Amino acid sequence: MQQSIVLHPSHERGHVKMDWLESHHSFSFASFYDPRKMGFGALRVINDDIIEAHQGFGTHPHQDMEIITIPLQGSVLHQDSLGTKGTVSVGEVQLMAAGTGIRHSEHNPEAIDLKLFQIWIMPNKNGLKPNYQQMSYTVSAGKVTWLVSPSETYQGDKTLVINQDAYIGIVEFDGSELEIDSPSEDLGTYLLVVDGQIDVNGTKLDARDAIGHWDKTTRFKGSKGSKVIIFHVPR
Repeated sequence: MQQSIVLHPSHERGHVKMDWLESHHSFSFASFYDPRKMGFGALRVINDDIIEAHQGFGTHPHQDMEIITIPLQGSVLHQDSLGTKGTVSVGEVQLMAAGTGIRHSEHNPEAIDLKLFQIWIMPNKNGLKPNYQQMSYTVSAGKVTWLVSPSETYQGDKTLVINQDAYIGIVEFDGSELEIDSPSEDLGTYLLVVDGQIDVNGTKLDARDAIGHWDKTTRFKGSKGSKVIIFHVPR
């Protein structure tokens, strides 16, 4: 049965501005609370962060959450209690499974602003062993490049493995129309426009607007160069 569409205009996101951090929250997070925006299925957090040069988050804990970081500008220096230390840059994606508990820090080591998306997805089971994954990717215009899935590959793309029946991909439009099917009728689809403008069944979305629905098929088109992050997640 067709479900109602969820539309999240960018100007309705939560917003916080601190000394060194500016963040927009797609869903309720920290001091931003909207009972209509508690997530989309298992997708719980999308934070659109700008971190000033040589600033960042000190060591802090997480538990029972799958945390994905996608840099848009600059690099993030990551260090955690598993012994991982390194940078994640544009063209790379990071997945940290917090599981039974992990502590980590995130800093901007560069002289320019760090811009990134941090995404939290609830796992399919609590109390799992923590782990860390990272990989590089290349976006090809006109097709979805999958970054995260429940297995090591999805539709021919190497992916980071998440502890959930969830998928994350990114697409850069070449001006043509795309049609994608979710892997299962039990999964919803959530689209976040990174740059440009797209049209989803007559609904026009600009940069940082988002739309979600629970139909299996999504048909959409975008102006050339527009970028969208695609999520398939369970309820």
